[in-house]
Amino acid sequence: MSASPSGSSPEAVVLNRLYTADTNALLSYLADTLPADADTAFRQAERGTATIAAPDVMFGEVLYRLSGGTVVNDIAVELQPQRAWRALAVDGPVSVASLDRAGVRELSTLVGEFNLHDAMLVASHIADSTDAIITRDPDIADVRSVSTIWD
Repeated sequence: MSASPSGSSPEAVVLNRLYTADTNALLSYLADTLPADADTAFRQAERGTATIAAPDVMFGEVLYRLSGGTVVNDIAVELQPQRAWRALAVDGPVSVASLDRAGVRELSTLVGEFNLHDAMLVASHIADSTDAIITRDPDIADVRSVSTIWD
C-alpha cells in the first residue's frame, strides 16, 4: 500500500468482527459478569466495531429465565423480560438472528452431534459466517472445532 498524497500513511482498516452469542453470554452481559474476552467482544459491539447476534431461541431462553428471576454467576438478577429485551437489543449491542433456509440446512447436519439448543447456536454461527461463538460451553468447540471465546 502506498502512502497518501500528503505523505502520511493510510489509516489501518479495522475489520468488524462478527460473533454469535449464547444464552449464558446474554445473561452474563445483563448481570455484568462477563469474563475478560467475552466482555471485550460486547464492548466492541457497544462501540460499533463488532457485531453480536444471538439466535431467537437464545433470546427466548433469556426472557423465560428472567420471568421468574434467575441467578447468573452467583448474582441474583431481577430484571423484567421487557427491560432485558431493551437492554440487549433495543439500546444494547445484540441483534436477533433467525435461522433461514441455510441455517436450517446446517441444523440438519448438527442435530445428531448436539442437543437442539447447541445445534441451533452452531447452525446460526455457520450459516451467518460469524468469527466465533461467545459461550462458556467447552463442548461447542470440541465437536466441530468451532471458534469460541469466553475467558
